[in-house]
Amino acid sequence: MPIDDFKSATHGTTAGQKLSNLKIFSDCEGTLYDFGTPNVELLDFLYKSAQAGFEVQIVSNDPSGSKLALTMIAFCYEADGDNRLADFIKGFDIAPKSDFSGEKVFLMFDDNHDSHQIDAEHKLAPHDPMMTRMAQYLGFASALPSSRPPTQ
Repeated sequence: MPIDDFKSATHGTTAGQKLSNLKIFSDCEGTLYDFGTPNVELLDFLYKSAQAGFEVQIVSNDPSGSKLALTMIAFCYEADGDNRLADFIKGFDIAPKSDFSGEKVFLMFDDNHDSHQIDAEHKLAPHDPMMTRMAQYLGFASALPSSRPPTQ
């Protein structure tokens, strides 16, 4: 369900902006996955965010290595029959963090926020308990979490 056009951010540098115009970024290694194990809660959050109309961008200091790792994770989900997440992961356009230096974003998930120059309104860690609060704020908390790690 897309975010209502009238719903706007209520505070911070994004106050007054339509939530659907805001960007959510996530790092890969150590954040979206760690040693090949997917962060299921974050994957679900990003999936629900994209479904709600947010622009979701995956960034990495090693885009090609991250693409390979995420492709393997997607194949595992596909083997388990979870095509929803497999297709979502395969569709990621992984860009270098340096391409977004100075970019203003609504949310940034990263295990090391010193590794980029992205200006985030909210900086969250990979397994941050604020993710649930943010999902409530954005209106899709009831949908989290709905996935599990692949068994392959």
